[in-house]
Amino acid sequence: MPDDDAATVLEAVERDLEAIDAAMQRLDVGNYGVCEVCRTMIAEATLEADPTATRCVPSCVAA
Repeated sequence: MPDDDAATVLEAVERDLEAIDAAMQRLDVGNYGVCEVCRTMIAEATLEADPTATRCVPSCVAA
């Protein structure tokens, strides 16, 4: 069981790193903070809570 727990944690960390890398790429190309669904700006409070957010709250609720 401990190996399963370690694998689960490792998978979560890898997902987080991928999300951070994707956010950094969006920052580099100039579309960080733009919703991938409706193309509006993601609220600052949302980005403060989750800097890797790719959708605005209304688009998340609609999904």
